[in-house]
Amino acid sequence: LKEENAILRSKINKLQILSETQADKMRKLEKKLEENKIKEEKEAQDLEAMVQHVEQNLQLMAKRAAKAENSAAKLRQENAQLQ
Repeated sequence: LKEENAILRSKINKLQILSETQADKMRKLEKKLEENKIKEEKEAQDLEAMVQHVEQNLQLMAKRAAKAENSAAKLRQENAQLQ
């Protein structure tokens, strides 16, 4: 009976160590997952900011192009009048 108890205690100790090791791994993985979530959120925010910046630049370029077209049309009109 004593020998059986000793064997069972040994198994319990091994299982406790295994459980602690797995709990440790789980905590590390949860921490890594949280870090990855935070990193992905930041990257998503950065990409959104970049997209907004590009959209603003496109709007400015469209305005400049419209002004340039108007200017070219006026210059063509002036040129036609002068001729």
